[in-house]
Amino acid sequence: MPIPFRCPQCGHSTMVDEKYAGQTGPCAKCGTQITVPLVGAANTVGVAPPGYPQTAYPPTGYPQMGYPASPPPAAGGGSWTPVLVVLGVLAGGGLLVILILAALLLPAIGQARQAARRAQSTGHLKQIALGLHNYADSFGMLPYAGAEDREYGLGLSGRVRLLPFLEEGNLHGRVNYDEPWDSPANQFLSSSMPRVYHSPMQPDSRSHSTYLAIVDSVKVRPGDDSWDRKRPQPVFSQDARSTHFSDIVDGTSNTLMYLETDASESVAWESPRNWVFDPLNPRRGLGMTYGKGFIAVFVDGSTRFLDQSVSDQTLQNLVLRNDGNLVDLP
Repeated sequence: MPIPFRCPQCGHSTMVDEKYAGQTGPCAKCGTQITVPLVGAANTVGVAPPGYPQTAYPPTGYPQMGYPASPPPAAGGGSWTPVLVVLGVLAGGGLLVILILAALLLPAIGQARQAARRAQSTGHLKQIALGLHNYADSFGMLPYAGAEDREYGLGLSGRVRLLPFLEEGNLHGRVNYDEPWDSPANQFLSSSMPRVYHSPMQPDSRSHSTYLAIVDSVKVRPGDDSWDRKRPQPVFSQDARSTHFSDIVDGTSNTLMYLETDASESVAWESPRNWVFDPLNPRRGLGMTYGKGFIAVFVDGSTRFLDQSVSDQTLQNLVLRNDGNLVDLP
């Protein structure tokens, strides 16, 4: 018949067939070695009488008695592994969300920054346009754009001539007009570029400007009156030809005079170099700064962003002040 007994170590109670009486084996719960009592020896639970042979319990090869041995309880009262796993999953999920948000927001942030820079650049060009108008009011003509060839005697940029009308009178007072832009006498200009000539799209440039006058590719020597005054041409020239508002026969709101070029066309701000209009390549150096167009200034002082929808022919009509082609921009 079954023998009831209890483990003296953990108190686990069980029933064991009497044929295992007096045999020793592990407790099914705590694993402690215990001895099954003899039949009728209930008062000595778990202890064999003196001189009783101690045999292995259960016998080798014999199956356990229906209850598996339980592993000993872990020391320290539990494990942090599940908590760490949960925290790791949460951290990984949070990082993934952040990365997704960053991927979605970065293009928008980039577009917002470019829009802000474009607005600032437009403001600079408006200041330049206002300065050109104030210069024309004072001298009855627009300033000479300048000539790279020394023989034309215009070795300083129109940007330098414009300084008094851009609140840079002190800087203008130091200029030596008897010397070219790159002479020792005017070398200080290189490190003194006014902020109005600095494009926010070229943050590393401190001496070069991308705000350039649109000039004619044809040059006329001083005193040469044989050139065709009616030939279609831009507002400015690379020589001593003066330009008055009355020369803008296509209308001041229909003719371009200044623009912002790509970095590839930038020039030392005090130099007489500008953007030379080429009828065979009217978009040279334009459109890469903003990716799809450029900012241009009309003679009346208004500014416009001209995108890729403006054809080469339309751009040419806007540049030439007297070609008779009026343009109706959308």
